[in-house]
Amino acid sequence: MDRMRSGRLCFLILVAGLAAVASAGVRPSTQTQPSQWHGPFFFIQLSDTQLGMQSQTEDVTPEAAKLSRAVDDINRLKPAFVIITGDLTQRVGDPRQIAAFRGLIGRIRPSIPVHLVAGNHDVGDVPTEASLAAYRRTFGPDWYAFNYGGCHFVVYDTEIICHPEHVPGEMARQLAWLKKDLASPAAQQAVQVFAFGHHPLFTGQAEEPDGHNNIPLARRGIYVQLFAKADLTAVFCGHIHHNAVADSHGVLCIATGPIAVPLGLDPPGLRVVKVYATRMQHEYLSLDQADRLERVHLAPATRPATQPVPAAATP
Repeated sequence: MDRMRSGRLCFLILVAGLAAVASAGVRPSTQTQPSQWHGPFFFIQLSDTQLGMQSQTEDVTPEAAKLSRAVDDINRLKPAFVIITGDLTQRVGDPRQIAAFRGLIGRIRPSIPVHLVAGNHDVGDVPTEASLAAYRRTFGPDWYAFNYGGCHFVVYDTEIICHPEHVPGEMARQLAWLKKDLASPAAQQAVQVFAFGHHPLFTGQAEEPDGHNNIPLARRGIYVQLFAKADLTAVFCGHIHHNAVADSHGVLCIATGPIAVPLGLDPPGLRVVKVYATRMQHEYLSLDQADRLERVHLAPATRPATQPVPAAATP
């Protein structure tokens, strides 16, 4: 009986995903929201949904069940937006896994924007022009900016920083765009500025040795200095499949646990990020905790330090 239910769930997910692909599925990542401060808000971060990770096959049932719970939580809590920081599926470009992902994400209320970040399981451990083009056709741009509620948000592709061997021009273009965007009025006059990538810049200190869990030291310093100069509130990421919070050289780096298989003590879950005029609060909730949460409580509104201007155009 359990096997029959499992098979039926896989079938329904695939059918829903194929329908979502046919009707555009995930909302455009570059959707721009009003940039004026209207009081506190919250957003939800998911990471490493990675459909198919546990089975290493086309069977996405274990991850789909957890992502389905997270979607139910999102629809009940009604965040300002959702951002998923990479590794959307297990296999790069797998059409069935992508269809299942899009079908599940397509269940999120149309009023809640969904923003995506490229991970190594989305564009490859060593990205190529072809793998980047395929991702962009399927999900949209891998680096872009958007505004919400007086704050500015930038999404950048850490894969072309970690392994630029086949796409050095992409890394250079992204860096030039990032510098220009963070110096724009949209960022400079925003109440707060946040960044999102897949790999953590670091998990402990900015000078830590290279490893699978961070951006290579040879290029890491460029982004640490850039984000510190821009006075970012935080950089959110995933990739390591457990939680980690580190503050170094004025950059707060927050890694969020997975929806898929945990690789540490943190169970599958999501992060709720509350944004106020002059501060930010964040909390990682297991799926069990999130299932029991009826609403997110925000403190009373306060006046922001500055009044932002409309967003600059995204690439």
